[in-house]
Order: sequence, then C-alpha cells, then structure tokens
Amino acid sequence: MNKTKILIVDDEEDILKLLSMYLTRKNYYCLTAKNQAEAMELIEKEHPEIVLLDIFLGNESGIDILCKIKKMHSDIKVIMLTVMQDETNIIKAKSCGADDYVLKFSEGSFMSEEVLRRISHFSAKQ
Repeated sequence: MNKTKILIVDDEEDILKLLSMYLTRKNYYCLTAKNQAEAMELIEKEHPEIVLLDIFLGNESGIDILCKIKKMHSDIKVIMLTVMQDETNIIKAKSCGADDYVLKFSEGSFMSEEVLRRISHFSAKQ
C-alpha cells in the first residue's frame, strides 16, 4: 500500500521538522518547502495528495499560493495552517478552495493531533 504523500509548506523550520517527523511516524510520506517556489516545484515533481500550507509565509501569502495550487491541481487537498483564528483570512482561503484549516496553537498545545485527524479524514477518501 502506498503512503499518502503530504507537502508541508511553512517558513518556520521548527514547524516543518516537527510536523514532518510526527507525520512520518504516523506512516505518511512527507515533503517540506519553505516558500512558494519550493512548494510549486515539489507539487509538479512529486504530486502530493495533501498540502499543509501556512497562511503567512514571511513576505508571501499562503492564500495566493493556495489559489495557484487549486487552479493547477484542483484534486490536491489543501489544509491551511494559521496561528490565529482570523475570520477574514479563513473566508479568503475557503473562497480560493481551501479544504480545511487548523490553528497551529490551541489552548497552549501544538496542533499535531488535530492535523493528523484532518489528514486522516482526507486520506481515507482517496
């Protein structure tokens, strides 16, 4: 059985490492990118089923990247990662085709278990 391929896009190295290690242990195949150029290159080369995409990537907008991904590959499931529950950005992300979103930190804890739950939901449908 093939592992679900996940691309994690975040400008924070610690989050990339933590999520990648956690999801790899849960039997997912993980790729990481720190910016739009790396993400788009990996999408074209590796064809991930799921992308975990930070809404704020330094000087880049995760929502802009989301729109590009969905325009080129509407079948890829994209889960947006955010540090705060900002309704405006959530609405923008949903209007560009985001499949879901997860808060990076919730009540003092990291989002690993919640990310896993959302990924499991999408990978079970494939």
